[in-house]
Amino acid sequence: MSLKSIELQQVLPKSVEISKVQHGMQHHPMIEEDIKIKEAKKKEIEKNKKTNKMEQSLLQENNTTRTPNRNMDKTKGRYIDIQL
Repeated sequence: MSLKSIELQQVLPKSVEISKVQHGMQHHPMIEEDIKIKEAKKKEIEKNKKTNKMEQSLLQENNTTRTPNRNMDKTKGRYIDIQL
């Protein structure tokens, strides 16, 4: 199968286009994987921020509900003394 010079003029530009398409198809899965990894990292960071905020709010609630007098008075609330 021989090609004429006119046919070669049509074939060569198309081969360049095809090679670009093939290159894109080969690298497309890697690019998608990178994007998915970046999205997962962002979600993990957001999740960590939310849990940190929740922990801080719980700690603040616990700190505000405690009464300092109860911890200082060692005779109340810990032991029951019964004499029979």
